[in-house]
Amino acid sequence: MTFSKHYEGWGWIKVKEFIPDDTASPQTNYRKLLRHHNIESAFLIEEIRKLAKVVDFLSEQGWGNPCDYEDTMKIIEENKNEF
Repeated sequence: MTFSKHYEGWGWIKVKEFIPDDTASPQTNYRKLLRHHNIESAFLIEEIRKLAKVVDFLSEQGWGNPCDYEDTMKIIEENKNEF
């Protein structure tokens, strides 16, 4: 499976969907939503860090053109219609 295929849709996100509790107060649901948001954000940030390590590793092994973040973002911007 390719990385692009792996990250299609929402199924790869390992944090369950937030479902408000109809019996709880709006304040309680809001606090739970904020907690859920923090957990989901932490998961997504960690996933980005893992992908960055993969890119760094491949670059270090010579399996791609070694370049830094700014160069990569420039290439992505120049070719955004291809992604």
